[in-house]
Amino acid sequence: MSDNYRQYRTIRNALNKSYPREPEGHLASHLNTLAGLISGIVSSRRTNLPQIAAKVSLGLSTYGPVQVILWWEKGYQEPIYLVTNIVNVDQACAWYRKRFRIETFFSDQKSRGFHLHQSHLFDPQRLMRLMMAAGLAYIWIIYLGCMALAEGWLGLIHCTHRCDWSLFQLGLHLRDFFLNEFEDVPVAFYVIPFDDEECVR
Repeated sequence: MSDNYRQYRTIRNALNKSYPREPEGHLASHLNTLAGLISGIVSSRRTNLPQIAAKVSLGLSTYGPVQVILWWEKGYQEPIYLVTNIVNVDQACAWYRKRFRIETFFSDQKSRGFHLHQSHLFDPQRLMRLMMAAGLAYIWIIYLGCMALAEGWLGLIHCTHRCDWSLFQLGLHLRDFFLNEFEDVPVAFYVIPFDDEECVR
């Protein structure tokens, strides 16, 4: 059995277990697709991401409206141009300020990790679905990175006197170690019920 299939099967089983009873029909089909996307995204270093992206079902919708913000703060020689669908200008600028805190996330999603920049997707709906799967994949890999540190796996995948890998890189290497040494990789997804009214607040 190939590593990719073992990983896919483990992810699919974890997604199915997050439901009170065995998913059927369209739900089962969607979960199978999601498991395939997550598995493919995590393995994108060795697989063809455009083929993975092609699995994302096509859905067309209007995107927008958008606005262009010319943001020129005192003390800077040049302005920043922002294109956003956020209506409130102050809110859009506040979100942009957080950009530098999440740069590593972007590089993990792109050149240093999942290579999502090679998906060649332009349709917003298809890209949104791919990003949802990539978000789940990212949380899973970070979980494995935390496991590597907390449960003493670091010495088996990296030098112990100094670790220069991010949690993401640790997670990817621990995943590879599990695939090489064991039958399955630890995966768990949980569906937490929430109150719609609380969510709106």
